[in-house]
Amino acid sequence: MHTGSLMSRRTQLLRCEESEELSDLTEEEKQKTEKDIIKYKQSELWKIAYSQLKEVLAKREHYKK
Repeated sequence: MHTGSLMSRRTQLLRCEESEELSDLTEEEKQKTEKDIIKYKQSELWKIAYSQLKEVLAKREHYKK
């Protein structure tokens, strides 16, 4: 992936809410959650996605943490 695309993905991941408990979504919106959609940083999917993203970015010589 292009670095710009990865940074865009990073931005999207960082915009996720911390947890379902702290979410301001209505109960109806929470029920509409699809299983492959990442909404909360507390979820295992978010943790895996962010970890993988950091690994890839760490290999880019022009990206600084």
